Amino acid sequence: MLTPAITGLKKYPSEYYKQNVYLTPSGIFSSMQLEYLVKLMGADHILYAVNYPYMQPENTYEFLAESSLTQEQKELIAHGNAERILHI
Repeated sequence: MLTPAITGLKKYPSEYYKQNVYLTPSGIFSSMQLEYLVKLMGADHILYAVNYPYMQPENTYEFLAESSLTQEQKELIAHGNAERILHI
């Protein structure tokens, strides 16, 4: 509904959101949620996180490794995005 013509912006607000916001599905190990976030935002805007010390799930690595995502998507989420954003 908020078109560029109405807002005076060059893009839709949702486009700015997708370009500038990064998500961390911290501590929520739901395949359905992870797949939805990848479809919604793209794997290049998801940072893998765990709410340590409040959550210390033992299957953190296995959850991402065994997901249906491609190897490239898994690497972006696991470390690639953080390395790019934080310049490490």
